[in-house]
Amino acid sequence: MVEVNQELIYELLKKMHQRIDYGVLARHEDRLERIENRLELRELAEAQARFEPHP
Repeated sequence: MVEVNQELIYELLKKMHQRIDYGVLARHEDRLERIENRLELRELAEAQARFEPHP
């Protein structure tokens, strides 16, 4: 059986931290993508509104 010592715990914590960091980064990338999509839709709507007749 493996002896649990501070070095082992430290290595496990580092690996967990890396996994959490990649998860957070992925969520931020998803959020930025959604924001960019919304901005593009808004810009498109604004551009189209310039060419539509206003009552």
